[in-house]
Parts: sequence; C-alpha cells; structure tokens
Amino acid sequence: MLCRRLSPDEAHQLVAQLPSMLQQGLDQCVDGPDRKVTIAAIEGELGKVLGLDAKGARAALQAVCKAVAASVTAGEIAEVRGQLPADMRELFPLAS
Repeated sequence: MLCRRLSPDEAHQLVAQLPSMLQQGLDQCVDGPDRKVTIAAIEGELGKVLGLDAKGARAALQAVCKAVAASVTAGEIAEVRGQLPADMRELFPLAS
C-alpha cells in the first residue's frame, strides 16, 4: 500500500533498492499515487491480514518502515518522505 501512495517513478526507485526477494511481489504495486492510502488504511489492512488489534497493527507498520529505511539509502527515504503527507512522513524518520 505504501508503494501505491507514491508516484510510479518513486515507487520503482524504492522497490529497486529493496532486497530482490521482495521486489517481485511489489512490482505490481507501483500504480500510484493513490491518495486514499493513509496510515489508518494500511494499519486496517495489516490488522485484517495478520489478525492484529490496532496497537499491534501500528507496531507492525512501524517495524516494516524501519526495516525498509534500513534497506535503502537515506536519499531514497528523503525522496519517499517528500511524496508523503505529514503524518505518513513520521513513519520514516530522517537519518541522524
């Protein structure tokens, strides 16, 4: 869903930097930007798919975003943040 929130070019750049095992599943999710994708929407889907309550879904989303940020360059995270609304930018803190 995060890839769908980004422009196709940015989503492709993000996916290209992820481990190759993840790339195949995400190459179909680069048809954004879908402005209906929000933190609440992502958490709702995570909760439904993984059987998590709201707190667990938030923790899962934060863990995924942390793993993504650790897998790609700081410059790519800055580009991703630039395309996200303010509340979603907080999922990817700037590197210190």
